[in-house]
Amino acid sequence: MDSKHMMVLALVFAMTTGCWDDLNLTSPEDEQSADVEKAKPRVAPDWSDADMQVWHFAKAKGIHGTDFMRRTVGQYELMCVRDLPEEIPPIHAGPPDSPELWVVRDGESLFTLDDAKMAPVLMTDQAQALAKIFAGELSWMGAVNIHGITQTQDDGVTTLSWIHDKQSYPPSRLSNWFKVVVTATQDGTKVHSERMKGYVRPE
Repeated sequence: MDSKHMMVLALVFAMTTGCWDDLNLTSPEDEQSADVEKAKPRVAPDWSDADMQVWHFAKAKGIHGTDFMRRTVGQYELMCVRDLPEEIPPIHAGPPDSPELWVVRDGESLFTLDDAKMAPVLMTDQAQALAKIFAGELSWMGAVNIHGITQTQDDGVTTLSWIHDKQSYPPSRLSNWFKVVVTATQDGTKVHSERMKGYVRPE
């Protein structure tokens, strides 16, 4: 029996047994209209003019978030624009799927953490605070015991490096040491992370 005969028998059976309404016979057009109904309109937040510049900057890069977090590092403002989910899952479910973007404001200039303009930011006197932000981007659990910070600038290459403990998931809390090197050149800023097996923090 071919597929056409099978379909006819299924329809006859559905009509005679009253199961017609239970069949899922939606068309692609119906499914598309249902998706449109589910989608919520993107509403611009009511922020100051300066912060709205950050919002538009993030929106142009695909992040339509209305959750705004600000950190001041030396003369720079670092702002994280997040698009939070409607429901935050419990911590044991892992990190929520929250698209976000860090935006750096240096006077009138806005740029991201991977921009070449990060070079002078990496030389800030508040390197510890900057390292915490990068560590948070590398692991949703963040990092503890940030130490061994070095900053160098030579022949167009700017480097910020440190060592931190990206602890294992609770409840074990075992040490998990990493060395992180952030390098800025005229081509942009890149982050390299390397695990340090057997590392013991010096006293």
